[in-house]
Amino acid sequence: MKKVGVAIPVYNEEKLIIKTLSAFLKQDVDYKKFFIVLADNGSTDKTINKVVSFQKKHPQLSLTIVNETKKGKRFARKKALDTASKMGAFYLLSTDADSVVPHDIISATTQMLRRSQLHILRGQIFFPAKTLLLKIIYFSKIRLLIAKLRQFEQLFFGQALSGAFFAVPAKLYDQVYYGDIDNPLITQEDHLLSRRLFYMGGIFVDSPNHVITSDRRFWGDIDLYARGVRIPDFRNLQKKIALRKFNQQEMNEITHFRITDTAQRLIRQFVDAMFFWHITGCKYEKAYATCIKVQQFVGMSEDLSQPIKQEERFSYFNKLKKKYLALIEEKILFYINSQ
Repeated sequence: MKKVGVAIPVYNEEKLIIKTLSAFLKQDVDYKKFFIVLADNGSTDKTINKVVSFQKKHPQLSLTIVNETKKGKRFARKKALDTASKMGAFYLLSTDADSVVPHDIISATTQMLRRSQLHILRGQIFFPAKTLLLKIIYFSKIRLLIAKLRQFEQLFFGQALSGAFFAVPAKLYDQVYYGDIDNPLITQEDHLLSRRLFYMGGIFVDSPNHVITSDRRFWGDIDLYARGVRIPDFRNLQKKIALRKFNQQEMNEITHFRITDTAQRLIRQFVDAMFFWHITGCKYEKAYATCIKVQQFVGMSEDLSQPIKQEERFSYFNKLKKKYLALIEEKILFYINSQ
């Protein structure tokens, strides 16, 4: 039987975890076709007590709790994925402890992934539109800017996965060099995984399904916008947004802020692609091709034949940042203005 292993990282989710788990009671397949691995990252609230109580009430649902002592969602997610694979999952499905999956997510995932061992499922994410905060993020000019920047990154590194919903064959996941998620260049472990799957020839397929996830993750983006437009008390933006629109100066500051962030990410991901190319024995040509594309775009002259040691990646990133950041920002600005 080809089982789906559902990986969920969790930390202090006492308010949302039962809603997340309850969605798996409503699946349109037999409970034997999937199981859940919940990786606790050292919760200090009543999360685990609630999960244990949930287990007792619903013994038909296979649920395993594992502990991850290293702090950070990246470690907890990897622990959940690794454990699910070791427990015999044929497919791995990732979601978050603040998300609710649809009733057919197991059956749809199985159906779509069985076509190829190289397919990776990209799920859609919807947010509850019950706050004015979303109006900032989906403000038309900002939305268009972000869409262009994402399109720009995909030209080099392929599509990005969201940890709130993606699925991958366990056999493919087990081949990924993913043991370095504690390195200082990584900002999002789900994006790191998606890039490396892309380098390995993975084929990304969009799922018709979506999960409903909490809008709290937007606070980080709102903080970015607030700092970008130099508003110190970003929590008051929800009041201000109803009364005003961003003026041109603010839009210019937001644009500059986001372009700088994208430029730095381009350098990080270039260094990671180069590292991945060498650490895997120069096996995956897409990683090398990505490095060449970045070099050609920027006009870099760095020698790709020289491997980067794991402990040297951050210093190498800073070296490239000092040398090329302003040039990359200029080229990205030209790109988005030409789209």
